[in-house]
Amino acid sequence: MARASATGDITALILSTESHRREMEKTSLPGSACNEALRRLHEALARERAALRVHEAAARQHSANIAALKREIARINALAGDAGSRAIPAGRRAGPRTFGQHDPFRGFPRSKGRRTMGRGER
Repeated sequence: MARASATGDITALILSTESHRREMEKTSLPGSACNEALRRLHEALARERAALRVHEAAARQHSANIAALKREIARINALAGDAGSRAIPAGRRAGPRTFGQHDPFRGFPRSKGRRTMGRGER
């Protein structure tokens, strides 16, 4: 039994999504380009799953489309994972901020309780 291949419209959608992702990657961050591609692929996957429920006679073709979309989603997820790990090198990450005694960004302590305003206690 031979494996069915995806239809032409799904293949064209995958190719156009990939070319759009590559173009978007040139002008923006790789993570945002992958997110846009994943959004388009997940929308197509939802449409194919709905079509599978409605048209059970063409289940083999819709199953092939779903499998092709899942493979592409997994590939883009792997790219997004790689892009996220390359975004900030480990040595350049900011650690916890420490405050010195004369740090201008450190606020003064808030008043706690009522003060006597210079009057001594009796």
